[in-house]
Amino acid sequence: MPPPAAVPPRSPVKPAESFRIRCFRFGKVFVAIAEDAWPRRRYLLDVARSLNRFQAAERQDVIFDWPQPGAGPGGGERAFQAFFRHQTRAGVRAVLSGGRILALLGHADADRSHAVGGHLYVSPEAPDADAKRALWQLVRELEAQP
Repeated sequence: MPPPAAVPPRSPVKPAESFRIRCFRFGKVFVAIAEDAWPRRRYLLDVARSLNRFQAAERQDVIFDWPQPGAGPGGGERAFQAFFRHQTRAGVRAVLSGGRILALLGHADADRSHAVGGHLYVSPEAPDADAKRALWQLVRELEAQP
């Protein structure tokens, strides 16, 4: 009887990198905040109020945790992108903050606030006066868009 064939070693399954994106909806604005930007959440709420044209609205919190129950390894980017598209459908504007958010949506990391596909990325760093002026100019430009 021939010896049993050697079983090739299995390639290790890389566990899904876990992350949490804290989000909230404020009127017609959706805000997604990565871990590094969470300390700036009150500032981001002010930005959301401005994009909502200071209309009264109730804040609704939503959390995106990865991995999802039953999810295989990887796929966090695709899942977050689908979640984001669902949250911003029907013309909802978004305020994004934190490096992971840009990476999950397939954009390069940025060190300044800027427009991203009709949405607004807000740098998680504490802004100086020039950065605040530039941000509020971006807000006005987004508000002017249909």
